[in-house]
Amino acid sequence: MRLKFQICSSLIALNIFAGSAFATATFDFSAGYYNINAKTSSGEANIANPGVMKVSYHLNITPSIDFRPGYSLYVMKTKDSSDIGYGLDLTLIWYFLSQQPYAYIQNDNLQWKFKESFRPYVGLGFNQRQYQSIQSSYAGIGLTAGAEFSVDSLLPYSMYLFSEMQYLSLSGPLSSMIKEFQMLFGSGYHF
Repeated sequence: MRLKFQICSSLIALNIFAGSAFATATFDFSAGYYNINAKTSSGEANIANPGVMKVSYHLNITPSIDFRPGYSLYVMKTKDSSDIGYGLDLTLIWYFLSQQPYAYIQNDNLQWKFKESFRPYVGLGFNQRQYQSIQSSYAGIGLTAGAEFSVDSLLPYSMYLFSEMQYLSLSGPLSSMIKEFQMLFGSGYHF
């Protein structure tokens, strides 16, 4: 846990002090629906609920690629029991139709700000999950597809809404597997 914190802290500090022409950062929060299919040597289970929440920080690597460290929290409820799941998400996001969310042109008397109002993206990431009731950790890869929608014209600051889908394939102890689908909706802030 301490190593995860140190890595995230170092990446945030690197982005803040990088000073490059395209260095921007974004903070976002999302919530939504998940469907988990778990297989172990003793059986199979399927859980589907609204109840996943995620916090992410986007670090701009190039004008069209972001590194997105984040943290997910699950609230799981079935008719017989409940559980909490949580874990780290490290995702590379590629905005394949756009560059930066904003472009600036400035001279002595004039400043123009252009914005992308629709930014679709795809991503590939490493995901880790731990579930409280079974005290097991799972890790694997995830695929992401989504889009950001700018709402700056309605607000006095750089905010956007987004929707995304994720598919995770995670492995755990004793050949156990988890396949997970998420549908998330959220908002973010560019700074």
